[in-house]
This record gives sequence, structure tokens and C-alpha cells, in this order.
Amino acid sequence: MNPTAHSTGDHRKKKDVLSAFFTQTARLSRLRSQIAALLLTTILFAVGCSTNRTRVVLLPDHDDHVGKVEVANAHGSTLIDQAGYGVTLKQQSAPAPAAPIDEKEIQKEFAAVLEKEPEAPAKFILHFKSDSDVLTDSSLARIPEIVAEIKKRASMDISVAGHSDRVGNEQYNIELSYKRAQQVSTLLQKQGVDARFIHTSSHGEGNPLIPTPDNVPEPRNRRVEVTVR
Repeated sequence: MNPTAHSTGDHRKKKDVLSAFFTQTARLSRLRSQIAALLLTTILFAVGCSTNRTRVVLLPDHDDHVGKVEVANAHGSTLIDQAGYGVTLKQQSAPAPAAPIDEKEIQKEFAAVLEKEPEAPAKFILHFKSDSDVLTDSSLARIPEIVAEIKKRASMDISVAGHSDRVGNEQYNIELSYKRAQQVSTLLQKQGVDARFIHTSSHGEGNPLIPTPDNVPEPRNRRVEVTVR
């Protein structure tokens, strides 16, 4: 057997697995933004129902992601997929195409709902020493700050996502990123955070803050991102 051909085949399989992993992660991210947008438009829809007409308005989530929502009645349907666009429904006719709604009009009509909108997620970036799951001193000092935010919100949704730079191969960096996420999770749990509320993930080198060529060290990419909702 040609060892070079065998090595190339193994590398291709690893690349395929990694590609599938990152594709699934991206799909989950898009799904989350679409669900957030849909939930918000559903609330605005309920407000519109209290009048003689029903209005549905699509707004972005806290990360400025825009989902989409289909609005339908017995006569037809229409799709809203742009932020600030809306549809006014009437029982006697099909929904008209989505049209832009003036920001002042949105604020006035849905003020009561927007005031009760959930607080934006708190985000923290922690950095690590090279080729290690050991936090830098400045990042380690931020753990109490994160714990305080979790307790203030009584959060039950804490995302801990590990990342790496592009030094080393992809599989190694996925494993290293996971170790980094696990290390932060352990530190939070030692401070009293319930493990059931912590969701860890690994992105490896696939989602850099600072794009670089392969095998170029970049300290800002050696990180864990903690999101507290």
C-alpha cells in the first residue's frame, strides 16, 4: 500500500468530518437567530390583535441577526425576511407583501412590548497561553465578574465556546478548544454555577476573531467566549 495515498485519504476523511461539524454549528447559529426573531414578531403580533387590525413586524435579535416569518390567513400568505418590515392583516383579504415600517411608528405602537424585551446577553472573552488550556492572568481575574453576572441574572443559559489559533492541525485544535471550554466551565462551577446551565462547545480554528494564514500564532484567537443570557 502506498503510505502517501493512505495518509492523504485519512486527511480527506478528517477534513470531511470537520467540514460537517462546522456546517452543523453554523446551522444551529442560524436557527437560534431565526427563533429569536420569530419569538419577537409573535409578541408584536399579539399586540396588534388587540385592535381592529393585526400587524406583524420583524425585528433583529440582540446580535443584529434577522430571521424570517411567514404570515398567513385563509386567503393567502406572505414572507417577512427583512428587519423593520411588517404586514397588516385583514380578515377579508390575503396579506399584502411586506413593507418597511417607520421606526418611530414601531416604537409608538409596540412601546409596551419593547420595554419588556429581554436584556441583551452579556459577553466575555477570555484568552489562553499558547498551546494550553491555561488562562492568562488577566483573563483568570475576570472569572468572578462572569459569576457575578450569572448570579445577577439568575441565568440558566450560559454558553462557553472554545477557540484556537491556526497553529497545529485542525483536529488537535478542536480538542484543545474543547479543553479550554471545559476549563472555564470547571472554574465557573467551582464558584457555585450549576453545571446544568453551562453549555460547552468547540470551534477549533474555524471561527477566528483575527483571520491569519495557517500556522501563524495569534493570541487573540486563543480564547473562550462566554455568553450569559
